[in-house]
Amino acid sequence: MLSKFCFATMRLKIHPALSLLLQQKQQQQQQAVMTRTALHYACAFGHPELVAFLVKKNCNVHLCDRDGNTPLMKALQYLEEKCAAILLENGADPNAHNNQNETPLHFALSLKKTSLAEKLLSLNADIEARTTSGYTPLLLAIEQNRQQMVETLIQNKANIHAIDQKGRTALMFALEQKSKHIVEMLLQNGIDVCAADNFGQMALAYAIASGDSSLKELIIQYMKEESKHPESINPVDEESMDDNLKR
Repeated sequence: MLSKFCFATMRLKIHPALSLLLQQKQQQQQQAVMTRTALHYACAFGHPELVAFLVKKNCNVHLCDRDGNTPLMKALQYLEEKCAAILLENGADPNAHNNQNETPLHFALSLKKTSLAEKLLSLNADIEARTTSGYTPLLLAIEQNRQQMVETLIQNKANIHAIDQKGRTALMFALEQKSKHIVEMLLQNGIDVCAADNFGQMALAYAIASGDSSLKELIIQYMKEESKHPESINPVDEESMDDNLKR
């Protein structure tokens, strides 16, 4: 059952929440439903004033809910940048990970601005942290088609050659998203177009499967430029490659 403090926080009644806290002298890290604390709720519902108050009263910024999420992760999950900034200024761990091995940097990818991702990186957030599915922040940013985030991560030396558990490369993710800008960015940074996934499919197969002829031509042209024998590059079996990708 929710405490009166957490209930007031969830109902967005900031002042009653503070009043209850002071009157009852509650522990700010009092556990609530799903083991979430008052700070988790203040972050999720977007109340930076309350977050600042709780932090000032020494609320534990490191406590996790049942899913392993810290208050910082909840703030980022619900796009509450001000709340997240307050937590980072007060010692929240930029490398905490939840039950899916997601880190604050993974959550920050959904934000419109890159400032918090850059802040996390400046605090030594692991740019190569992997989720249980093998997603690095770069792979996830590409899958979400977050172009600015992808640029920021590459500028901060993210490994463009990382692969997920299915052997898919960053280039394959970009081709699946039909993001020509990201594809071009990866090619300019020297990504391997000949790398194959766990099913033996290379980037060209993904380009063909995308149905975007400009992406197919872009990959073919790049392969010809990089190949010592460009005449040998002939994607004649497009149908079979498309079928293999659907397996």
